[in-house]
Amino acid sequence: MAARSRAPSVLAAPNGVAEIQRTRILAAMVEVSAERGAGNVTVAHVVERAGVSRRTFYELYADREACFLGAFDDAYARASRYVLDGYDPDAKWVDRVRLALTNLLGFLEVERGAGQLLIVGSLGAGHDALERRRRGIAQIIAIVDEGRLERRTGSELPPLTAEGIVGGVLSVLHARLVE
Repeated sequence: MAARSRAPSVLAAPNGVAEIQRTRILAAMVEVSAERGAGNVTVAHVVERAGVSRRTFYELYADREACFLGAFDDAYARASRYVLDGYDPDAKWVDRVRLALTNLLGFLEVERGAGQLLIVGSLGAGHDALERRRRGIAQIIAIVDEGRLERRTGSELPPLTAEGIVGGVLSVLHARLVE
């Protein structure tokens, strides 16, 4: 997360006030991005929704993009924990992928705004957000591609298969999240 150095007033705040404010700002970024689209969010929108001052915002984040990236990273970490809950690396590939997809759909149902930010909003949030999105998708493609290794000889699938599957799922999820 690209954060500017924090001012002493926020660092010295008792009882984790800075963490509470950071959490409120990130939640506000998720909500406002879902409502307006990531490219249309301003710092003013975020601070108003979060109920914090501009000064507090800038003590925690260098700019709107740094805040968006913080919200993206936070949402990605939550989604990863959710999706990997119960993950068994020794299970069959089909069972691992089925569980991960089921958990992903559960995450999107519970945290729709975070899902919108990750899948939809990141497309219009600039180069750094697109790069984070690309890295996340590459990880998913690698997991799906592991299925080729479990295939019987003679029924070899091309490496592009996993990319097509992940792209198709993302397309469906994107359409549902935009509705």
